[in-house]
Amino acid sequence: MLLHTTRNQNRQRSRYHVDLTGLQAVCDANYLRILRITPRGPAGTQRFINIEMQGHEAEACLEIREQTKYTTLLHLSLVQPFHRWLPLPNLSVRLYHDVRMAEVVAADHHRGLDARYSYPNPEMYQPDEKHQLNKLLSEWLQHCLQAGKTPTL
Repeated sequence: MLLHTTRNQNRQRSRYHVDLTGLQAVCDANYLRILRITPRGPAGTQRFINIEMQGHEAEACLEIREQTKYTTLLHLSLVQPFHRWLPLPNLSVRLYHDVRMAEVVAADHHRGLDARYSYPNPEMYQPDEKHQLNKLLSEWLQHCLQAGKTPTL
């Protein structure tokens, strides 16, 4: 009986809990970074960013998909990837201007990201998939700001 209770307690402790403070900090920082490279204009406006990394070049595209008074939906993609074997997912990012946050709302064809996934699951998403995608966006934006070149950057 004691062994069974301990095993259940350990299983409950190891269950993933959403780190809302950490996720919000990443989304706050992403908002500030993405504003520096976001194109200005109506929906359909694009900005291309040439990126160099260790002698390899890539081209990223940042496109405004929709704009409202309080939000903007952007689409980030690599038009020309660094390597064929190193694809990055296409990301849809919603900017919330009233709270100054940028959040990944879709990656490739997966929309409506959940804050937490049970594991294992049929799609093999990580328990913290949403947090990881926002962290990927953070690293991607940081690299674009450091190594990217655009006519107005």
